[in-house]
Amino acid sequence: SSSSMSCDLCAKYGLKDVYIARSRAPKSKSNRKEALEQVGLVAGMALIDIVSAGDTIGVAWGETIKAMCGAVPRQSFENVTVCQMIGSMVSDRVPASEDCTIKIANRLDAQCYTLHSPASLSSAQLAAQLRSEPMIANQLGRLKNLDLAVFSIGNTDHTTHIVSAGIASAAELDQAVQAGAKGIVCCRFIDADGQQINLPSDERTVAITVAELVAAKKKLLVAAGEDRADAVLAAIKG
Repeated sequence: SSSSMSCDLCAKYGLKDVYIARSRAPKSKSNRKEALEQVGLVAGMALIDIVSAGDTIGVAWGETIKAMCGAVPRQSFENVTVCQMIGSMVSDRVPASEDCTIKIANRLDAQCYTLHSPASLSSAQLAAQLRSEPMIANQLGRLKNLDLAVFSIGNTDHTTHIVSAGIASAAELDQAVQAGAKGIVCCRFIDADGQQINLPSDERTVAITVAELVAAKKKLLVAAGEDRADAVLAAIKG
């Protein structure tokens, strides 16, 4: 983006580029739908700018990524692979997490790899066993060498998807906040510096880790809403 705000943000935080969506709606939670639509449109165009032939792309899940999926312009890239970064889950607001990965792969005419595991298991032991299954281990292995990660950031309100989807309990969310959590990225809690806060819920989770996300060569963070400001700043610092 060539706007002065974009340039200022790039300079201040050392970013490669910033794409800004402008919503006509007044600032209120009731107008989050329009804000998400506008952000989704801009993010879809940004993705086409950022993808290169041969890329392995990881895709996250959530309201913001859902808004982006249908807005990605159809364009074929040679030898592109799209991978699901978070195991399967459904909340009351968003379809299953594999839905986002499949839609973006279709838009890019790419090879698609979904993650055939629930995002959260009932025990750490069961999650560890699933992560070691060869098919799932192979899929998780692809997430260690991403060219591009496409993800959003959640705040730590009790309305967060990871509570409604059963990834973490309300008590674990409170525990995370007490430990300094400022945001939630790919089912992982991060502190103000963007470092992962390890909690019991992590041991039950089948998803990309924060360290693996950081290792991606390119990262497209898609965010909407002033209530995500602290979380976005934490992600940028990380």
